[in-house]
Amino acid sequence: MSNCNVITCANGRIIKAWTRGVEFEDSARQQVEQVLSLPFVEKHVAIMPDVHAGKGCTVGSVIATRGAVVPSFVGVDEGCGMRASKLNIPRSAFMGKENELFAEM
Repeated sequence: MSNCNVITCANGRIIKAWTRGVEFEDSARQQVEQVLSLPFVEKHVAIMPDVHAGKGCTVGSVIATRGAVVPSFVGVDEGCGMRASKLNIPRSAFMGKENELFAEM
């Protein structure tokens, strides 16, 4: 069971928002809806509790794309960026659970 709010935009695309109890600014929502209008963005955009409008893209958003890499989706605002971390969890722990994991994102 998911603990996110599911918001359907005017264009029928979906925002999954983990923002219960925190503000989801109108300006940030407008940015997310703009991103959802791009043809290479997958089914939905996920929004985290630290969501706020950024320079061109919403900070606190997770955007899955198909056939595109968009560096400006991350790291435009000062202090923002991506990080790769090695986990002490074997790859086998995730095998066969991809659909379940993606459904919760």
